Amino acid sequence: MSWSAYIDMLMNFTVCGIQPVEEAAICGLSDHTVWASSPGLSHLTSEEIKQFTGIKTDLGQNGPCLAGIKCRMLRDNFNTDKMFCMDLKSAKYEDGSTSSYCVGKTNQALIIVKGKKDVCGGSVTEATCYLVDYLRNNNS
Repeated sequence: MSWSAYIDMLMNFTVCGIQPVEEAAICGLSDHTVWASSPGLSHLTSEEIKQFTGIKTDLGQNGPCLAGIKCRMLRDNFNTDKMFCMDLKSAKYEDGSTSSYCVGKTNQALIIVKGKKDVCGGSVTEATCYLVDYLRNNNS
């Protein structure tokens, strides 16, 4: 399956009758480039990707940026078996709303998922963990 097909899978993922994913990207762990993405995350920078591949001690205090959006870290389960995900929340947009993000880590890639506005972060994490688990089980 191509990396783009995994993006399509995330965009169509359904939890309790809703599709929580607004944007998604798959990025290389070692080359820090975007391998596939929906339009809203296509301009992730290598610096933004690198935040999640090295030592992450600053992320809890300073918060990462994703596609230019400042986020704060809620939970870091990057090294927790069967999870391998980090939950984030965006800063408030101009209209006062926020978005949930989840970044998952496979053997080769980072899976970055942005939830639709006002969608529960747990649904975004569930979609991300589903793909992370699938790819890890297939050594990707």
